Amino acid sequence: MEYCSPVWSNATAAVLAPLDRIQRNCGKLFPSFKLDSLEHRRQVADLSVFHRLYHGSDVLPETLHLPGPYPRPRQTRQAVHLHSAAVAIPTGNRKYENSYIPRAARLWNALPQGLVEIEDSRLFRRSIHRHLQRNIAFRGT
Repeated sequence: MEYCSPVWSNATAAVLAPLDRIQRNCGKLFPSFKLDSLEHRRQVADLSVFHRLYHGSDVLPETLHLPGPYPRPRQTRQAVHLHSAAVAIPTGNRKYENSYIPRAARLWNALPQGLVEIEDSRLFRRSIHRHLQRNIAFRGT
């Protein structure tokens, strides 16, 4: 239900709803087994892949480019509160706004400084999982 989710999770809510419904039904079948929401797991996957790309653990295909550093031409509230590894959020047509790179860049920029500094992929994934669980309302926008 979450295989390669960074690729397809930009689908509309109407398309993703059946997956969420299946997970809720599975939760009813096994009430003692606690599952994180699919949205939570998709965010963890998005951030984990972005982390590996950002820190150079994975080789980027020629057609995929990570955005550059977040431009800070002046001191605004947003620029001051961003961590040092913040990236520019690419813009494009409306369909592109929710594709992987802009979506993951928004999530990445919303993270605290301590998390983006973690270089070990496994530790980052565990830390992100805990961070997102503590901040249920975290949306990264």
